[in-house]
Amino acid sequence: MKPLLAILILLTTLVSCQRTGTLNRKFLILSKEEFLKDNYDSTISTLAILEKYTLSVQAILRHDTGNVFYGIQDYYEDDEENIYRHIVIGKLIDSTRIFATEINTRDYYINFYTYKGNEWEKVGTEEIDEYTMRLRFKDLNGDKNNEIITSTNPNMNGNRWLKIYKYSESKNSIVFAGNTTCPFSLPFVDKSSKNIIEYYTGSYWMDEFKTIYEWSGDLLIPRKQIILAKDSKFDENSKIRFEYYENRTDSINGLKLIFTEPYEKENGRLSRLWENFINYEVID
Repeated sequence: MKPLLAILILLTTLVSCQRTGTLNRKFLILSKEEFLKDNYDSTISTLAILEKYTLSVQAILRHDTGNVFYGIQDYYEDDEENIYRHIVIGKLIDSTRIFATEINTRDYYINFYTYKGNEWEKVGTEEIDEYTMRLRFKDLNGDKNNEIITSTNPNMNGNRWLKIYKYSESKNSIVFAGNTTCPFSLPFVDKSSKNIIEYYTGSYWMDEFKTIYEWSGDLLIPRKQIILAKDSKFDENSKIRFEYYENRTDSINGLKLIFTEPYEKENGRLSRLWENFINYEVID
């Protein structure tokens, strides 16, 4: 009797496994088109959308080597009337954990979520610029975790405004690290120092300036800055003053004026300081 019972148990187990495999094969991963349609539906909560696509995310995770599973990273002002929010799901921070970002196009904030312990948990909420149009994920400081970067569309002079958010291991949350400007949707980063390099070329009504940012923990600190400040913003022949700032604190608002002098290109000392203020090799 015992050998026969063992055979029956084995056969039952094999049939059960075959049925499970059939169910798995029949499971359909929800489409990216359906995901975008749900994004635009203001009657569905963000948490409900994340829960709806959890099984699909888990299935994609087993077979897809990419980082973004659902969502788009570029979107445009022309679509705003039809779009309620933008959600992106994937291995956004590192290669082991699932995160999601939600940009609300009505109230101008960004929410961050992580999938942990079979449920979604909110790990941060921050404000964004009104005309945010792009979202990027890139390791900016060399710690193997991606930062989250939002950027506006370029203005008439080609300048974009960027905000940078960082995953804080100590706080288990995503926090605002700092902001900068750049002609592109990713900032200039020096390969060796990992400093963020900012060069704003100015405009008819705004001053030209250069800034060096350093990482300090979870914050991006503006450490040094020079400005070619016009006495009159709307006068092409306006006199220019050279302004030099330093930040000797760990505050993102800690820049203090060190000295200022009238600026003439013929002034070799100030010209050299302006030209050589930032020397760097940009990461890809």
